Amino acid sequence: MTKIYQAYQGYADLSDPLRMLAGAWAGTAAPMLANRWPGWSDSLALRKVAAACEVFSSTQLTHQRPAFGIDSVEENGCTVSVREEVVE
Repeated sequence: MTKIYQAYQGYADLSDPLRMLAGAWAGTAAPMLANRWPGWSDSLALRKVAAACEVFSSTQLTHQRPAFGIDSVEENGCTVSVREEVVE
C-alpha cells in the first residue's frame, strides 16, 4: 500500500513545477488576449493554449490526510496516550 502513496506523492512533486510554468504562461497570455498586443486577441490557437494552461495550472492534488482520531490505547490494562507524528 505504501507504493501507492509514494507514487501519488511523486506525481504531485513532479507536476508542481509544470503547474507553476503553465500558470506563468497563462498570465503572460492574458495581456495578449486583452487587445494589448494587436493581432493576438483574435488568435484561436493562442486562446486555446492559454485556456489549457489556465486549467492545468489550477489543477492540483487536494488529498488531505485525515487525522486517525486515536487519542489513547490500552496496553496491559493501562491507558496510554497517543501522539501523531509525520514520518517521511
